Parts: sequence; C-alpha cells; structure tokens
Amino acid sequence: TIKASLVKPGIWKSVTVLVAMFPGITVRTSPETLALGPRLRPLNCCSASPQGSDSTFDLLDETAVTRLLNEVQPHQIYHVAGIAEVGRSWDNPKPAYCVNVLGQLHLLQAVLSICPDSRVLVIGSAGEYGLVREEDCPISEGHPLRPADPYSVSKTAQDLMAHQYYLAHGTDI
Repeated sequence: TIKASLVKPGIWKSVTVLVAMFPGITVRTSPETLALGPRLRPLNCCSASPQGSDSTFDLLDETAVTRLLNEVQPHQIYHVAGIAEVGRSWDNPKPAYCVNVLGQLHLLQAVLSICPDSRVLVIGSAGEYGLVREEDCPISEGHPLRPADPYSVSKTAQDLMAHQYYLAHGTDI
C-alpha cells in the first residue's frame, strides 16, 4: 500500500508516481494518498514484454527503461520489480543477478539522465542480513550484511548500489 507519508511533499495534483513491479503485484493506495491526487503509473517489468503494450517494459532493455522515464517523467519511483525466488536462485542465480542488479542499474542510470530530482524507493529484503541469531533480534539497518543465498546477494547489491548513487550523485533514494 502506498501511504501518504511516503509521498514527497509538494504540489500533489501534478505529481507522477511510477511503480515498477512484476506481474502479480497489486498497487493499492490509502484514501489519504488518493486525496492528495498523485497520478500513479503502475508498470509491469518483465524480460518478455508483449510488443506494443504500454503497461509492460523490460528492465534489462536499457533503451526501453530510458525511453519510459523520458515519457513518464516521474517525480517518484517505487522500484519493487525483481526476481524474488530464493529456491530457484540456487539452481539458476543468473536471473536474480541480471534482473535485480543490472535492471536496477538501468533504472538508476535513466533516473540520472532523465529525472535526477525524482525520489526513488528501492525495496530490500531481510535476506540481506542472512541467518540472524535470536539474541540479535530485532535487526536494524545497522546489522551486518551476511546474505546466504544468491537472491539475497542480489538484493544486497541493490541496496549497496542505491547507497552508492546517493553518495556519488545525491540521488534521493
């Protein structure tokens, strides 16, 4: 659910929010957020986008990602697209690394060139912290990163990349 507290303050009637997600994810908004009036643009990200569809795009296609951001000109981007199958990542880690890491790289590079003032929300995973002892709970963002599977390594890479874009470019992430 997208809540009003997550939406960057400003002139709401002209705010465009891009929600990059995979099929099967539902975008819901709270009544408070809808009252603010941002335009939501949910888009399915997949590596096999139907030709001619305006509701899907391929995160692995750098040109398509750049073209999409140029078209939408989002003020905010909720990046929830990714490969999230821990079990399958053991058998074939390549999709998790390609989509989660390279796909996010394409998205952040497009943000820098098209809409550098956009706020970007990158979703992490508790898997980034690996196996956590009971005495270390609850975990915080300061807990050491110890990913224990290929999926969690890809999410850790996303998190570190987001931090690097903040430090190097001032990206609001």
